[in-house]
Amino acid sequence: MTKIATPAAITALAAGTLLLLGSAWGEEAKYRKAGASVAVEKRDSAQCWKLAQKAKLTEEQAAQNVVAGYLIGGIIGVMVVSSSNEDANKNPKSQFRRQVHADCMAKRGYKQAD
Repeated sequence: MTKIATPAAITALAAGTLLLLGSAWGEEAKYRKAGASVAVEKRDSAQCWKLAQKAKLTEEQAAQNVVAGYLIGGIIGVMVVSSSNEDANKNPKSQFRRQVHADCMAKRGYKQAD
């Protein structure tokens, strides 16, 4: 006899997954550029964060994320990705906005420090 997961169990699993992933993403990356002072690095990072705060996840990107979540993780994958999509536009330092910040810093010639 197979057991069917209850909605509460699925929600708890999704929340746990997001918590684990969120802790890994929660740390801010450090960037370095040869010849740039710390003050210039902070100024450039602040400008990139301002740009990232204005960025919004488009409906098309959100739909692609949901499809990928379904292909990878089925219904649970969709639930996790849907939560991430909501977080992307609400959280000022979501994974989506961290990626926008990283792209901005790369365009300015910075490399991520280990």
